[in-house]
Amino acid sequence: MSRTLLPKVIATDCDGTLLRSDGTISPRTQAAVEAAEAAGITVILVTARPPRWLDELASVAGESAIALCGNGAFTYDLNSREIISHRLMDPDLVVQLAAELHDSIPDIHLALESVAGFAHEPGFERMSGRTDGLWAVGPVDELVASPPGKLLVRMPSADVDELFEQVEQVVAGRAEVSHSGAAGMAEIVATGVTKGMAIKPGAKSTVSRQPMCGPLAICPTTSRCWLGQDDLSPWPMGMSRPKQPPQTTLPAMTRTALPRSSSKHWHPR
Repeated sequence: MSRTLLPKVIATDCDGTLLRSDGTISPRTQAAVEAAEAAGITVILVTARPPRWLDELASVAGESAIALCGNGAFTYDLNSREIISHRLMDPDLVVQLAAELHDSIPDIHLALESVAGFAHEPGFERMSGRTDGLWAVGPVDELVASPPGKLLVRMPSADVDELFEQVEQVVAGRAEVSHSGAAGMAEIVATGVTKGMAIKPGAKSTVSRQPMCGPLAICPTTSRCWLGQDDLSPWPMGMSRPKQPPQTTLPAMTRTALPRSSSKHWHPR
């Protein structure tokens, strides 16, 4: 089968998709990634993780891999281990949002992910208990000295969906609000910045916990991937599988079973 059927890029979410719930990759999935790289396909990791948590995944994604991390705020080269581009929030807006969030939602604490690393207000509790990447502790109006790519809103006792809704109401369309399922955490990035930024013209392939279209797509019901067909369209939850495409020159990646999503995801905060 002609190599023209192969995608140029595979962009894959990490936790709960490429990686299992314990943060490791299965041998079968690792072999599929290596087969893609050997075929000249670029692998892009797409994740909410900050740049400093990507070095450990270099062996997973291959030497040529890059990562779109911080929910799209940073592009990280896993080979050179450096941020090669970023999409940062306006510092004045961050200060304004911080004041409004504190006024509207009692008992929250804020943290910032920036090129400089991790910074937070006094009282912010990191779920991991780690201190790596920490460059400052203080009020937000001082922390924006290094403009953030992502603003984190933390209230450990809050339901994650309720906190998300509260934060979204305060932000009111001035930035993008999301959450990765981490308990009591909402995340804010600049308007237009999303994980989907990994998909550019010519980058046809996506693996995610959500149904996508393209030569490689994952079924949310079966957690299986189909590679090599350009006319797949998103299919609804509950549908067992789309029509199966023809075989490609990458049989190891055809109908590759990826880890099923789990409510026990690994969160590095």
